[in-house]
This record gives sequence, C-alpha cells and structure tokens, in this order.
Amino acid sequence: MGKRYSSALGDDCDESISCSYYEGNGFLSPDGCETVDVTDEYVDCACDHYSNFGLLFNTCNSEDWTIYRIFSLALLAFFWITISSLMLLVTFSSHFRKRTGLETLVEKRARVLGDKSVYQRSSRYLQE
Repeated sequence: MGKRYSSALGDDCDESISCSYYEGNGFLSPDGCETVDVTDEYVDCACDHYSNFGLLFNTCNSEDWTIYRIFSLALLAFFWITISSLMLLVTFSSHFRKRTGLETLVEKRARVLGDKSVYQRSSRYLQE
C-alpha cells in the first residue's frame, strides 16, 4: 500500500507514506492510488482517476521520543517560569522599597539629586 522509509528518529521508527485522494466530507482514501517512488525530494503516485490528491503519513508511536519531548518541554517551561518569577520579584521589590522608605542610600541620592550626581560621587570614591 505505502512505501516505508527510515526517518530521522532512527531505524526503529519508520514512517509509511501512501498516496490518497479526497473523497469528500473530510475523508481521504488510498483506493485506486499506488505509491510508486519515495525520495527526499518528491513522492511519485500513480492513480487510476483524476481528483485532488494528497499524501498520508503514518508515523510511529515511540514512547521514548514522547517522554523526551514532554521532559524537554517541561524543563524549558520551568526555566522560563523561574526567570519570569525572578524578574517579577525584582520589579515588585524595587517598588515596595520605594513606597515603604526602605531605599538604599544610593537609591535615595539618585532620587533626590538625580542620576548624574550619584555617578559623579561614586566615581570620586573609586578614585580615592
């Protein structure tokens, strides 16, 4: 019915490609179509009728690959949630310190005197 070829996942996971046509109502049927040749560039189909054609891909269900994908997505999600939470904590802590008066001396100088004076004073202390 369909030609088999080795996929990128390895030899134990083959995919089957079969030529099919559109029957209507959302259904594809391989009746009357034959898969002649499958290469990396094209799939050659021979059908005994004229209609809209397509390819059906039957993929394997490798549990190792699925577990690997789920684990990698969970790890990536955990990483981004952690980074986002830390950035949110930094933002809220700076607003909280400003509202409660728990600013550091440098932050108070920057607020009262402006940013330039803080940098000028800190550069003077560094030169001494």
